[in-house]
Amino acid sequence: DAADLWPHQRQGVAQALYILDRQGSVLVADATGSGKTRLGTRLVRAIQARMAAGQRGGAGRSSMVCPAGVRDIWRDEAIDAGCHLDVHAHSLLSHTTAHEHRRTVQALRRTQLLCVDESHNFLNLASNRTAHLLRNMADHVVLFTATPINRSTQDLLRTADLLGADNLSERTLAAFERLLNVGRIDRGLTQEEIAELRAEIQQFTVRRTKRMINAQVEREPAAYTAADGARHGFPRHDSHVYSLDEPDEDRRLAGEIRELADALHAVHHFRRPLELPASLARRGWTPQQYLERRLLGAQRLARYAVMASLRSSRIALLDHLIGTHAAATEMGLDAYTHGPQTGNTIARIDQCAGRVPDNRLGIELPDWLADPEA
Repeated sequence: DAADLWPHQRQGVAQALYILDRQGSVLVADATGSGKTRLGTRLVRAIQARMAAGQRGGAGRSSMVCPAGVRDIWRDEAIDAGCHLDVHAHSLLSHTTAHEHRRTVQALRRTQLLCVDESHNFLNLASNRTAHLLRNMADHVVLFTATPINRSTQDLLRTADLLGADNLSERTLAAFERLLNVGRIDRGLTQEEIAELRAEIQQFTVRRTKRMINAQVEREPAAYTAADGARHGFPRHDSHVYSLDEPDEDRRLAGEIRELADALHAVHHFRRPLELPASLARRGWTPQQYLERRLLGAQRLARYAVMASLRSSRIALLDHLIGTHAAATEMGLDAYTHGPQTGNTIARIDQCAGRVPDNRLGIELPDWLADPEA
């Protein structure tokens, strides 16, 4: 019943059905808090009705894969919508020893309508859950995410794979297939090709931002007003600048730290041979341009790591410098010394001492990068 949906949700269902008719799959990427779960279950019901009308034996199986924390919400909304939806947790695809793992995998392989909530969690092709998900034989795929599609090139390609690469245009599909054999995907595409890929995925996408939804609330206030008179919509963000009133000594130290961070070279970013990638050479890059870009990028990354840790906490800075276990010990958190080890930049720099990268650029490197004694 469309009466239990807000106007933007009704429009979202209609737009998604239109995209499904044209593309076979759809990505619903509305802003967090816009009611994607309710929209999603009503969309599933509409798809099921179409499938039932167009084939013998009913609509077939419909499955949803979602985070465990929202599994009951999807189930409750499916009941309210009057649609049958098998809801499975993401974790059942990851944990191969779980009791329900095999049953879940088999169900997803045979489903005719596959829905995935928080689909950005499946962008890691090396994970078990992504591998199982990509083996589905569904007639339609509906992805839900609050993450917009201006992500990395790798994520764009993996999103296209989840949507079904065979739904892409011939030109984009050719680029997609070519990139499967490229070690670094982001270096195998030109900016024009990346823009084309992003535009291709937009053809699959229903996306309304908070600002767009609030504008619709302003146009149709009665439709978003509850029985108690409260109007639904996203809160307005009023930004204000305020002083932290830091002591002068803290300001001086922060300035000194920034100056020192600006002088870092990030030597541990230069452990592999320095070589101009063929894709950049085809685009007219020179070895000098590539070297300058690498040097600048490494310097900025080093500065960011230090300053971001400082903005976070003392233990975050210690983690970055001496590693998780040593930082936990330093802060008296012995219970946290047995988990995964991260950070430890000082040790990584020590490992680089006396080692210089293989220079395949054919140009001179800075002394600190070329001289083992520097």
